[in-house]
Amino acid sequence: MSRRRNPTLPASLHPALRAADGAPYFSDDALEEANTEGETYKSRTALVLMDPADFLRIADPGKEEARQVALEQVLREGTRLSDVPRLFVDYDETSGVAVVTGHEGRHRSRSLLARGVKQMPVRIHTTNIRWSEQTSPKAWDYIEVLPHTLTGEAGHAYNRMPMPVPIHYPQLAERMMKKNPTLTLSRYATREEIKAASDRFFDALEARAGEKQTMYAGPFVVVGDRKGGVLGNLEVSVGVSSTLEAREPVVRLSFIGVSPDQRGEGRGTALLNLVTSAADDAGLAVELDVDPQTMHGDKKPPMNKAALRAFYKKAGFATVRGMGSDFMRRPVTKRNPRRMDGSVRPTRATQVNAYLAENGFPGVMLHRSARDAYCHFYGGDTDYWDDTSVYVPRISDLTLDGWLSEAQRLAQTKRNPRRRNPARPARPKKFSNDPLTAQEKKDSGIANVYLMDWVCDGWGPLPPRIAEFEARRTPLTNAEKRELIDWYENNCHVNMF
Repeated sequence: MSRRRNPTLPASLHPALRAADGAPYFSDDALEEANTEGETYKSRTALVLMDPADFLRIADPGKEEARQVALEQVLREGTRLSDVPRLFVDYDETSGVAVVTGHEGRHRSRSLLARGVKQMPVRIHTTNIRWSEQTSPKAWDYIEVLPHTLTGEAGHAYNRMPMPVPIHYPQLAERMMKKNPTLTLSRYATREEIKAASDRFFDALEARAGEKQTMYAGPFVVVGDRKGGVLGNLEVSVGVSSTLEAREPVVRLSFIGVSPDQRGEGRGTALLNLVTSAADDAGLAVELDVDPQTMHGDKKPPMNKAALRAFYKKAGFATVRGMGSDFMRRPVTKRNPRRMDGSVRPTRATQVNAYLAENGFPGVMLHRSARDAYCHFYGGDTDYWDDTSVYVPRISDLTLDGWLSEAQRLAQTKRNPRRRNPARPARPKKFSNDPLTAQEKKDSGIANVYLMDWVCDGWGPLPPRIAEFEARRTPLTNAEKRELIDWYENNCHVNMF
């Protein structure tokens, strides 16, 4: 490794490489090797210039602190890097999309990004593109469709960017950008943003479904009607937009299905409206590919592409320039905020929590104890309530207005927040010493682990009875184990949610 801080780069390098602000951080040998590899006749390696931030977005995530610290020390000493970063890609010659399968240079990219570098040299290794042969259609290894999109590695598969143009073959730029002539890159959506958008959409979908039963299995949704039957099937998920101009999270609608004997009743339209309305509530656009599919019992798709395209067009979908006639997108339609119907019987605690937040109880959450068949509130200002329990076995036993009434009733017993919460005397319970069931044995083990975590992490003083169990060195009786399980179930929400 060289130790020149302000090197003069060799004149033999490509002018674009010499002009890159990240090139001086690499040794002359490393740059000359990469330059030669990129311009060699029939080479499968392309030398490109990339923003370090783009490299990190499409490389598999991860970081080794020790290596990063060592590299920073090397760069601070003025030592130049001895190897140019690499990306390994697979390319389907008909799709136009190259997929990253491996990388070298993640730590170098982080260091250069921290130094404000905007362009660093990167070698892209392909298996089926000889770059020098792509300048003439008469060449033996000429490929009709060059990659226009680069998709991230497994950990970053939702991140896409335009395929960088090799600096030695700038004449390929028009072919590589032909599908997206107006492409401009903005900020990429993060995983946290996608997760938050997914939660918003599926909560809105369930709220829109109302009394309809909605069951989830990954991206598949089976929506029931109000008579207990099945309204239809959906395959829907949330991810990054397929259009490279838009990097925000969107709803991806892959399939709408209605049983053959129930068609013609407006069920498909109702399902599509359910998805688009929930997407609007969540502030998300919807994207799809026009792809006629069959349900069980179909010999052929019920609608051809033209009819299916017209069906989606009525719902506000339109084609996107540069994405083909089969790709359609529906932008967000501004709506007045929709309040939840208080007469609905909720099936999940999240519905109750949202309704409480909407009606003056922000932060108050509902938890159901399946073992003892009762529910209780926690979070928000419930620490000052004399009681937080509602003795109903199922969440659906009360309407949303019913749960709101219970919260209002319990909140009226609020203690004075200026004084410390006095410990409420526990109601005496009797616990049987009969043999434990299989579930109780499992719960006992969980309660013991939770007790150890409580003591080791210093979560607060233990009740005298539980402190006695913790200090004891002899096995607990079955009755005492049941008492420990009861304490765990009444306190686990305090530190585990």
